[in-house]
Amino acid sequence: GVCNSSGAWTPQQVAQVLLTLRTVSDRLHQQHLQECRGAEPHQCPEAEVPANGGLVCATVNNRRLCKSLCNQGYDFHFIKRSRPYEECSQATGYRWTSYYVGGNRLAACHNSSLQVGGTPTMYFQQDCLTAKSSVALQNAVFDDFSADVRAKISGTLTDKCLVCG
Repeated sequence: GVCNSSGAWTPQQVAQVLLTLRTVSDRLHQQHLQECRGAEPHQCPEAEVPANGGLVCATVNNRRLCKSLCNQGYDFHFIKRSRPYEECSQATGYRWTSYYVGGNRLAACHNSSLQVGGTPTMYFQQDCLTAKSSVALQNAVFDDFSADVRAKISGTLTDKCLVCG
């Protein structure tokens, strides 16, 4: 049986179940990360999703735009208030604009009791997966992102996605 004589699982059984859950979780996470792949423009590299946060992305006028968000209890390493999203397009040489030079990292979320690096819409109310699991919460993230984009760029947002780190 699964349990020993006292009805409790052995340490090895607990470890086997935890290992199986980790494997399933890793596979689901890899599938989840593919939701943003294949968006226009195809020349843009995939942006890195920050651990302890997420990315909301869309394409407008053949410009790929992504906004980083941190989970509750985390903040950005840089002040990002003046630049709510990053861009990859022909105008940027199909490279991401970013405070991190030469890569596809748009932001990092570090443990912090204060959230001062971004505007209020740059943080999840709880965490990314909670927002993604609710249509209403996910739509609120998309709406906030659309408002950020429309403040500077006119056009229809396509290939919208939300991925979690």
